[in-house]
Amino acid sequence: MGQLKKCAAMLKAMEQEYCDAVKKDLGRHPAETNGSDLKFTESDLGYAMKHLKGWMADQYVKTDLVNKMDHAYQHYEPKGVVIVIGTWNYPIMCTLVPVIGAICAGDCAVIKLSEVSPSSSDVMKKYFDLYLDPLCYRTVQGSVAESTALLKIRWDHIFFTGSVSVGRIVALAAAEYLT
Repeated sequence: MGQLKKCAAMLKAMEQEYCDAVKKDLGRHPAETNGSDLKFTESDLGYAMKHLKGWMADQYVKTDLVNKMDHAYQHYEPKGVVIVIGTWNYPIMCTLVPVIGAICAGDCAVIKLSEVSPSSSDVMKKYFDLYLDPLCYRTVQGSVAESTALLKIRWDHIFFTGSVSVGRIVALAAAEYLT
């Protein structure tokens, strides 16, 4: 819950600087950025904070007649280390929302920021590095070369939103490590 609270504080702290960066990168009015990108992310974060305790709880399941006296339950565990490959068009929403999911799941994450919106990525890196635990969450900036190098690493889960052509590259890289 601590990391989620830090995400909430981070969103408030970076709001103006982030809106200015998106205007510089995409020409989007700050009111649109605030309403469509930041507020959506804040809403998703609030939902996660409200439901996290229930998501973490063991889920008891019914047993058959032979095991009627047993107590069977599902116990959720983290997947491990994930990568979030951010987008350029809604940088916070399409990057931080998957990071929120990773935090809730107890996973560590590498966050690859988009090179297509450099000002937004610079602001996000600054605040992510300031607010998120550096032992669990790392940000990476760069272009195709860095993305290609990151996709050569075995990840326990990959979060990607983007074009079909890049999606195929990500799927092929992920397929090498299917178990």
